[in-house]
Amino acid sequence: MTERHEQPDLTQAPPISDVLAGCETHLTRNDPDTYAYCILQAAKASGITVDLFIDDAGPAAWYGIPFDGQEHHRKPRLDAIIEHMRGAPQRGEALVNYMLSRGMFLDRRRFGSPSEAADAVLALDGRLFIINDGDVEMSVLTDAATLGREIDDGFPRRSLVHRWTNSMRLALFAEEMKAWLILNGADLGGGRYSLETKALAR
Repeated sequence: MTERHEQPDLTQAPPISDVLAGCETHLTRNDPDTYAYCILQAAKASGITVDLFIDDAGPAAWYGIPFDGQEHHRKPRLDAIIEHMRGAPQRGEALVNYMLSRGMFLDRRRFGSPSEAADAVLALDGRLFIINDGDVEMSVLTDAATLGREIDDGFPRRSLVHRWTNSMRLALFAEEMKAWLILNGADLGGGRYSLETKALAR
């Protein structure tokens, strides 16, 4: 999601305008992936973090800087990168698509209901369960074949884990999820319940 790195000495950094101009040449050559990589490297060399968050409005890149005594050097470079990205829609699209295609994102969306969450889990051959009357837990298959498809499929399991974690942080949703699973899952006795795709197929 975020590119973390050692903070560079910005007193030795080349002008950010020159760096961005170099990145732009890749876009004019119809090479958006190399352009996006160049932008991320420009940010890294400037000590700027780039995060891609997925919210209900869609994915968006966010930029940040640490407060380490180089803010007066870093802030103009940050402003220049942001202004550059806003200058043409294809720049932002290239960066977002690049980061999405490599799983460099945090999906902050919450599920609207327990049934929506359950459908998302089961669609990926996942499992919902309660052990010893505790909270609802979720697991998804992560064998070699599944992980091999994760990139081609757009990292749905990574997105699911993010959304599940974000949703279950809400106490009310966690309670509703537990009540839903007790009602719809298989009662295994001893405060244990389970629901999985295989059970639905039987």
